[in-house]
Amino acid sequence: FLLPEGVVLTGSSSYRLYIKINEEQISRTFYDVPIEVRNLGSGLHAELSIDAGRVMLSGGRSAVNSLSARDVELFVDASGLAAGEHEVSVQCSYGELSDTLTALFWPGTLTLTITD
Repeated sequence: FLLPEGVVLTGSSSYRLYIKINEEQISRTFYDVPIEVRNLGSGLHAELSIDAGRVMLSGGRSAVNSLSARDVELFVDASGLAAGEHEVSVQCSYGELSDTLTALFWPGTLTLTITD
């Protein structure tokens, strides 16, 4: 094989070298992400103490840059909840990249008021 100019072979041993190259890791923050109420019982109405939040996604540059604001969702699950005030956890969804990205979001919890 040919050696690049300026490189000198000093011995006859050969070595196998493995180099792992990782994609650059970045973060991107989405602001004013609307918070949805999902699975609200029929005939019920919902009001949230906070109606929008923010999401910071971190991961490989290509995955993070492939997302748009409409791919990022914040929501609460009202399954089985009756009329009254409920402290509920906010959940985050960001499409098919859930396995490759890390999400930090605010708020973590909020008050959901359900009326009939």
